[in-house]
Amino acid sequence: MRESNFAFPAQNRACVCISSQLYDRRALDTTSALPLFNSLSHLTYLTSTSPRIREILTFDGGLERLAAGAPADVKNFDRAAAYRFSLAFQCVANIGVRGSEPIRSRQAAEIARALERARQIQEASTLYHAVQPAAPPVNLPRRPHHHHHHHHH
Repeated sequence: MRESNFAFPAQNRACVCISSQLYDRRALDTTSALPLFNSLSHLTYLTSTSPRIREILTFDGGLERLAAGAPADVKNFDRAAAYRFSLAFQCVANIGVRGSEPIRSRQAAEIARALERARQIQEASTLYHAVQPAAPPVNLPRRPHHHHHHHHH
């Protein structure tokens, strides 16, 4: 079980990451998108398979961190952020669904908060992306009968 530390030249400090063997609470506090994404990916696996990890998360503040993990400002809410939050939410859901009875009752409020947050974000990002489509729609169905004649002046 070796720690996977990635050094980021920009910050010039090691960044702790969660791997499929290693859980480290500090990894959830990073603001670097990619390491956080990697950690969350592994954590969805850990929270679905390990009762121990689910328990630790409810004691070390990790669950609260995950529940709060979405950006407040939807305008800066890109697809990567949405995806990271959906991973964080998956972790919370795993704890909510698979956690032991004591865990679920102790964390009911936190889990409910994450659910509510996820719903708001879903709405907000849907609205936001409706206003600003990321890619042009492909294969628009052509309407029959309505042929536009271009008038050349």
